Amino acid sequence: MTRNIVWHNTVAWLALLALLALTCGSAFVPLGAWNAAINMGIAAIKALVVLIVFMKLGRAATTVRLAALLAIATLALLAGLTLTDFVPRDHQPGGWQVGTDRGPADAADRGRTKP
Repeated sequence: MTRNIVWHNTVAWLALLALLALTCGSAFVPLGAWNAAINMGIAAIKALVVLIVFMKLGRAATTVRLAALLAIATLALLAGLTLTDFVPRDHQPGGWQVGTDRGPADAADRGRTKP
């Protein structure tokens, strides 16, 4: 390996480690719903680093780039189709979640009446 390749791989590895530390650190910051969005953005940056540096898509032939783009488009299509099923549903909290009361039947199951 030449020094240039070793340098690029080391920088990419350090960047991935820094992004990993950022992801782990964000778990301890109370950001609410933004926490998931920020972590997805960090994951996308990690995926780009892997695609560009380790898979060498920056210097790949056009057909390889087209195949990678088609794979990403297919993944986006599958995610979109999954969301068309998930989003219109009535969202109810699970019974294991803290502070949920599923109605009079749930209160009767625990031997008490609902106020």
